Amino acid sequence: MVPTPEPSFFERFGALVIAILALVQPWAFYLWKKYFIKGKIDFCETGNIEIGLSSFAATIGLNGTLVSINKDQFVSKIHLTLSKVDDNSIHKFEWGFFLGSKFRLSDLNDNVVELPYGFLLSTNAPLRLNIQFWDTNQLASFRQITNNLGNDWNRFLEKCYPYEKRRIDTDVNTKTFQLFEEFSKEHEFINAYSQYKELNYLKEGDYNLKIIINTARPNNEFTKSFRLKLTKDDCSILNGNILSVCELACGQYRFPWKYTYCEYNHLS
Repeated sequence: MVPTPEPSFFERFGALVIAILALVQPWAFYLWKKYFIKGKIDFCETGNIEIGLSSFAATIGLNGTLVSINKDQFVSKIHLTLSKVDDNSIHKFEWGFFLGSKFRLSDLNDNVVELPYGFLLSTNAPLRLNIQFWDTNQLASFRQITNNLGNDWNRFLEKCYPYEKRRIDTDVNTKTFQLFEEFSKEHEFINAYSQYKELNYLKEGDYNLKIIINTARPNNEFTKSFRLKLTKDDCSILNGNILSVCELACGQYRFPWKYTYCEYNHLS
């Protein structure tokens, strides 16, 4: 009688091994994705870089889409550094406003702004962003000048045209504006204008712009860099806003802010 061969390991335990592998595979994939595959974030730019100078001091506007790669991530902060190529001076910009991405064609100024906040960025849902960034250090200096100029204007107005007269005068706006025209020739106004202008570092030349995206849990940092160029005409436009900054400090803002726009030139 021929002896019956012993069953192989696979014959004895194959079904069990397959069942265990089927059970373990999703967990193994989850652990691999969570601990071994690194997430990335990319910024896909749209349009041009908006450069401004206003009562918010120097501003940079970026319009584009954030894309999360490999895993969902929580974006806790986005900020910028702007460095001038000639002298290596570096200025930091924090996010100031989230701007709406929609507007009515009948009114281009009809836009919505929100204060910045962290957000979840999903791999299957890229996020459209339109953010204005502020140089908060320069903004603090601007505010000090603004407060002083506003106080000087109020003292001048009260001296020349007391509140009791303004309260009952039907032509108050015209008379107030006429007095403002006089005040704009006073030392206090001219001095404030010079101080704002001295603080403006947006001069003609080449700049490196770095976008820094921070995430939480896990804490990571992703960057993307561009080169931009400010021309003489660009700087003339920005300097033209300084008068409006002075006027707004005195409650006499009459003209909309003007911006200049630079092309994105990739560095990395």
